[in-house]
Amino acid sequence: MGSMGSCFPDFALYTLADGSKKRADLLAVGDRVLGLLGEINTCRGIYRVPLGNRLMFRINGHHCTTDEHPHGRPDLSFVSINPNACYGEYNRRYPVEVERGLTETLEFVGLPPGLVTQMRRGDGLLTERGAVEYVSSIEIEPVELWPPETIVFNHVFDGSGTCFVDGLATTGWPDHRRWDYAKWEARR
Repeated sequence: MGSMGSCFPDFALYTLADGSKKRADLLAVGDRVLGLLGEINTCRGIYRVPLGNRLMFRINGHHCTTDEHPHGRPDLSFVSINPNACYGEYNRRYPVEVERGLTETLEFVGLPPGLVTQMRRGDGLLTERGAVEYVSSIEIEPVELWPPETIVFNHVFDGSGTCFVDGLATTGWPDHRRWDYAKWEARR
């Protein structure tokens, strides 16, 4: 068991199943979020850790994330600022709050090999509106804005393990054993 790089700051906004928004630090087990293709995924756990010595990045001036987190593309593949760091977190176990005051160690299976590639300027990212937002900038946030004790969040979702954060398609503990990302449906 180790510590993985949780991804989003407390003020990141998740899109709930009803279209409303909820901050990362207020999202709770049982909350239902909108998945990448309109499916509904339920929050099953919350992983929160200090940022530590990792850097935060700002995509297109409005979305903050750590470098490993995958973001959804219109072709249903994923991109990450650092795909190697992304894949380095998969197939490991982490302590996750599964209800208030109760923590369980859960396996983070992740996306299948090769589905996450390098994020670059010009990449199209899927938005909650079904439109495409093109990556125009990937900025390293100044370190003084993000002290090491800053708490960052990643949420465990069932189903496709996808969600929208700050309007962009992303993941929340995807699991290619339970979800077929080629057919975009639950495995039987």
